[in-house]
Amino acid sequence: MSLLTGRSSDPYLVVSTKTYAQILHRLGRYDEAIDRIYQLRALGREQGSAHVEFDFAEFLGTVLDQRGQREPAIAHWRRALELATEQGRPAERLRARLAAD
Repeated sequence: MSLLTGRSSDPYLVVSTKTYAQILHRLGRYDEAIDRIYQLRALGREQGSAHVEFDFAEFLGTVLDQRGQREPAIAHWRRALELATEQGRPAERLRARLAAD
């Protein structure tokens, strides 16, 4: 991460930030993961990437759900579903999550 800091237009920074957030999430360090997820969103917006906005919404929803924050998770999954539809991405997993409620 330190090698890429200051290179916000570098797509590898986005990938590295997402990977780091995933590792923190797997370790159960949810607050730190959420911080990185928001950093991922900021980078995606700076780079003009709608794909990253989708990743942000879906991933944040997952982390929030695992923290027991179901309502905010659902809101983020709905946003991810909207983005998936706009981008022509598969959305079965999101529909299943939302239908489980």
